[in-house]
Amino acid sequence: MKKSAIHILSVLIIPIVILGFVGKSFSQDEPINLLSVTGGGGVLTFNGNIGKGKDVSAYTYIRGGYVLNVEKKFLKDWMGASLNIMTGQLAMGERSTDTSKNKNFQSSLMQFGLNLNFYLQNKKGIPLIPYLTTGFSYAMLNAKTDIKFNGDSLYYYWTDGSIRNLPQLPQNEVKAHYVNRDYIYETPLAGAAKSAIGIPVGLGVKMIICKQVEANIGAAYHLTFT
Repeated sequence: MKKSAIHILSVLIIPIVILGFVGKSFSQDEPINLLSVTGGGGVLTFNGNIGKGKDVSAYTYIRGGYVLNVEKKFLKDWMGASLNIMTGQLAMGERSTDTSKNKNFQSSLMQFGLNLNFYLQNKKGIPLIPYLTTGFSYAMLNAKTDIKFNGDSLYYYWTDGSIRNLPQLPQNEVKAHYVNRDYIYETPLAGAAKSAIGIPVGLGVKMIICKQVEANIGAAYHLTFT
């Protein structure tokens, strides 16, 4: 597979619950924020050198993902540093009458990240806090491709847009059978990267529910170099 940048779009569509661990200093009665722990889920999609065929978009092959995040805020809660783990799957496919543009893959994803978060504090009493985030990440991947049906015979893509069990040759015009993809990714993708370094860029909004609980919705675009 041609080397190129991989862009992973992660959208947290399920509200995230953030539990803040607070304590009291010896010199004051006001509670101080120690750490916040975040857990949630959403969707992942892929943008790269696969997925340029007909009727394919970044949302055709969305997959589920989950995130766990531990954050420490500072500078009066204007900034935060966080460690996070994201897991899920990435997938993409393409369909075209150009027989060279019918690739597909699915990969497991386990990503570890270190982020800086920048919070745009609202006026007192407004429970919504927009934020921006960026940092570095390290992802572990295991890409496979679906090139066989029933785990046995290869797919053959014909110029009329069909998939058949025999290659497109004049003698196969009559005896070739139409087949459909089984979407079982059974074959390791030769040459695919097993790991990737990335830079996430994201934004979102936190909604304050009470002093120790918040809900969060956001999206991040991960530019990886592999």
